[in-house]
Amino acid sequence: MKLTVEDLKNKNLPGVQKLFALSFEYLLACISKEYSRINEYKTIGEFNSKNRLNFSKALLFPFFVSLSNGHSKALYGLFGDFYSLSFGPVSFGAASFISSPAVDSEIPGLSYFEISGTQNPVGVEVNTQKVSSHADQFPDICFEKIKEKIKETVINIKGQDVSFLDIVIYSDLDKEKQLYLAIESGIKAIKDQSSNFFNADVDVMKLHASYFDAFKKRLKASDVSVIEYSELEEGKRRPFYQEDITISD
Repeated sequence: MKLTVEDLKNKNLPGVQKLFALSFEYLLACISKEYSRINEYKTIGEFNSKNRLNFSKALLFPFFVSLSNGHSKALYGLFGDFYSLSFGPVSFGAASFISSPAVDSEIPGLSYFEISGTQNPVGVEVNTQKVSSHADQFPDICFEKIKEKIKETVINIKGQDVSFLDIVIYSDLDKEKQLYLAIESGIKAIKDQSSNFFNADVDVMKLHASYFDAFKKRLKASDVSVIEYSELEEGKRRPFYQEDITISD
């Protein structure tokens, strides 16, 4: 199924809220895998007890991943709205999803991860009961399992059943790409240019966000408002930007 930018922005469109939920956990699985590699974690138990991927970082990641590659309009529409807070541009959808997951089956809560509030430095944990009961499992294997489970998940969008794997979006140049590959492209663009970004603290992420004038102006004015896509710098003026990255299934 092919979805336009307007489809992805329309959270009232049947199925789009669930698509957001799956996309966010897919993004989190990819980043958690990279984070585990950087920190040389050997088990999921070690990841759960030691990682510092907290609530605040989870809200910031979608902004950077959305804007780092040539699918920015679509991903920004899906993961937005983005509000300018004191520590960076956060995904309002992610904040709502994590803090107050709806009981409605159309808008599920977190399935594969558990994210604590801002006061807990270890904020992200793998829900091993949903993936594997073995906390000694290698992180690479665990996070790949999560990604595969998400890809297999069927969603009903606009009255049609479709797997997450088969969701296609349009690039900024109107080229078609599977949604999951667009997310991975954004993560790879960042990783290629900053090997330690996903291990950075919130202050470093805030510094990178300050390269965007729209955020910097709001920060100076203590302006908590939505950052519209039209306000953002074009492609190569963004941190980490790479227009087209080839990732095969």
